[in-house]
Amino acid sequence: KLFTEDLQGALQRNSVEARKLGGVYQINISGVRSWTIDLSRETPSVVEGRLNGRTPTTISIEESDFNTLLTDPENESVKLFRSGKIQVEGNPVGAMNVPKLFGFK
Repeated sequence: KLFTEDLQGALQRNSVEARKLGGVYQINISGVRSWTIDLSRETPSVVEGRLNGRTPTTISIEESDFNTLLTDPENESVKLFRSGKIQVEGNPVGAMNVPKLFGFK
């Protein structure tokens, strides 16, 4: 529900801000699932799994750490990244924009 309803709705309500962040991000939550967030299109979207083709930035995180991230996305993301609990393949600077999405209402 968090990705498919809550985040998707927040991206629709904040599409201009989401497109400014840009990029395509795959989020892998260990033992749970993965989702792809595409901020590069006119209408930002979230899909379960991966998009066809290469995902420029992949973010991997444990479920418990993801839950911690959701308590305070912008501050916790920095702490988790610095402690090695968030792994990023691709663009680490772009990946630091992803927690901002969870602050959209």
